[in-house]
Amino acid sequence: MSNPLDRVHYVHVDTLIANDWNPNHVMTAEMRLLEHSMLVTGWFQPILTLADNDPRIVDGFHRATLAKTSAALRKRDGGLVPIAALNITRAQAICVTVRANRAKGTHAALKMSELVQELMNEHGLPASVVAQEIGASKEEIALLYAGGVFKARNLEGRQYSKAWVPAEDNRHKTDVYIAPKRK
Repeated sequence: MSNPLDRVHYVHVDTLIANDWNPNHVMTAEMRLLEHSMLVTGWFQPILTLADNDPRIVDGFHRATLAKTSAALRKRDGGLVPIAALNITRAQAICVTVRANRAKGTHAALKMSELVQELMNEHGLPASVVAQEIGASKEEIALLYAGGVFKARNLEGRQYSKAWVPAEDNRHKTDVYIAPKRK
């Protein structure tokens, strides 16, 4: 199998077509962060298309969308985007799309807290810069810097009522949690 990166070339973004199978959705705040990343870092990943003669996007729809809609990106790049054609079937393309999106994973709060603390404590970045660079609000940075919501709100020592009774306690013959009856 040849490596798609061996065939990267630039095309005009208006020639690309969105696929009809992408299950991924990116919220507005994350799109702004992606745009910021592309403006600061440039193109570090090509858009993958179905085939040389089929410009349907397999991976990179949101990057292509920004290349079309961001005035700053269009001005900088002239509408040109890097692509690599995969030359695969539709079934393979669907699998690639899902695999690529699922493999990107999620950000764990504890690790994000460690990274925010490192950026601020060891690298001297102000909270406002960290917030801008990682697409977080000032409040999120404060919580992550403090080590999370439980530490920031000092929730460890608080008393909580039993809101739910596990079904395994034999008071209920069901496999779901049931709220206890008030006395």
